[in-house]
Amino acid sequence: MSSRVNQKSEHPPLPDVHAHNVIAEYGDDAMVIRPAPNAKSNLPFWARFALMNTWLGTMHLSVIWVLTSITFLVAPASTVYTRLLALAALAVFFTLSLTELGCFDEPIPRFGYVFTNFIDKMCCNWFPIEVILEGRKHWHDHGVGPRIIAYEPHSLLPLGFIAFVTESGLLPKNMAARWYVCGTSAIFRVPILKHLWGWSQTRAVSKGVMADIIKKGATAVVCPGGVAECMHMTDNGATEVAFLNKRKGFVKLALEHDVPLCPSVGIGQTATLDFYIPGPPLFSHKAVEKFARFIGFVPLAFWGIMGCPVPHRRPMRIVVGRPVEVPPQQPGEDAASERRIEELHRRYVTALTELYDRHRELAVRELGCVAPKKLRIV
Repeated sequence: MSSRVNQKSEHPPLPDVHAHNVIAEYGDDAMVIRPAPNAKSNLPFWARFALMNTWLGTMHLSVIWVLTSITFLVAPASTVYTRLLALAALAVFFTLSLTELGCFDEPIPRFGYVFTNFIDKMCCNWFPIEVILEGRKHWHDHGVGPRIIAYEPHSLLPLGFIAFVTESGLLPKNMAARWYVCGTSAIFRVPILKHLWGWSQTRAVSKGVMADIIKKGATAVVCPGGVAECMHMTDNGATEVAFLNKRKGFVKLALEHDVPLCPSVGIGQTATLDFYIPGPPLFSHKAVEKFARFIGFVPLAFWGIMGCPVPHRRPMRIVVGRPVEVPPQQPGEDAASERRIEELHRRYVTALTELYDRHRELAVRELGCVAPKKLRIV
């Protein structure tokens, strides 16, 4: 049963949530969903630590897997038997990379659902994560309908995305199965990681994929700034970065399909991982940026607890704001005209900045989130 705290008659009723979470009013016109106090995992710390490594350590494992195999393949001292084993290891890696194992099927295969359901719930409790939805009337009236959620910042990894997947349960029951996270195509080239996120209703981001999600009446969650934001994280965490000035495709898509565009921020996300991005004096920022475009992702190293890929246990608050007001369409004007795109983009950036400013101090005071005072738009 969901917990309904201080419910007021002038607002729509609070929706139902999964048994391992609770929902309550937050402020005058918002609701908060968080893991229930009794929902903590019974697994020992070492088991939870191992599962968190499974969730994020697959990227590190893939790099080690490929580099080790290539090293044994080309090493002069390697025997024929060793080289055959190295070739077999590479063959297994690329086979897993190409094999979907039902990760894009609907419904999700039973074995995939059970595994990701367990891991996703545990991840939300690990930090922990809570979700705030502003504008209760909108979610009551249009909770299931199509929309675009534009989430920022990306940080090293947009770990806050885990709150939007079906298995986390951090969304009302009537919405969860209709939300799809759209992430970089790079994660779908990494074995195991590809399957974990695919089974969690994550899709490779593209205009076509997002359009298909919207057309079937579902919600597309996207981080417009993407991995490019990593290249601007150069002030040692003094500010959060949102790379938005050149990102307008998501705005155009919202106007073309006439769906609401909602800003969303993750507060405390950046502090969950430490990182190193190559740069001066070894390499210029321009050289690193060109190399990143060539390989499709930013070359970086990240780590958390004890130097492992497991994130620090620091709380996160994910806030989804009300839909941005759409500029009126003038007679004879295209739905996605340049004027409307520019105006809606400007309104979105303003709404996103205000959302961060409004909730950042509250998140620090109420949850103990570690978050910079300013969201910097680049």
